[in-house]
Amino acid sequence: ILVRLGHAGLSLVDARPDDEFSGADGGLGGRVNPGHIPGAKQLFWEDLVESRERPLFRPVGDLAGLFLAAGADPGDTVVTYCKVGLRASVNYMIARMLGYDALFFDGSWQDWGARDFPHYPRRADIPGGESR
Repeated sequence: ILVRLGHAGLSLVDARPDDEFSGADGGLGGRVNPGHIPGAKQLFWEDLVESRERPLFRPVGDLAGLFLAAGADPGDTVVTYCKVGLRASVNYMIARMLGYDALFFDGSWQDWGARDFPHYPRRADIPGGESR
């Protein structure tokens, strides 16, 4: 991921909720830095289902639209990640179903966010948060 970061044709899709994506909730007891991988777009995994009460996947056309809105253009390689790899598996499965060349970042934010800057840049969108 690091080698291809910022290159055309790579779409990073973060499956976490707003507070984790923005960096407001660093999570994991402070063991990792808050934020997300620069260039990643958020597509919360729960948005792929109708509702918590009715956890059925949305129609295929709606799912395709959600991935497009998250910056995943047809022909892109989509890399899904979350905090520890669980939620990203849902996004990965749907990306594959939609025909994307999809990759699953198993280490997810737990891995990336714990690594040292500047080699592994990160972005936090909270007031006073740093973009690195």
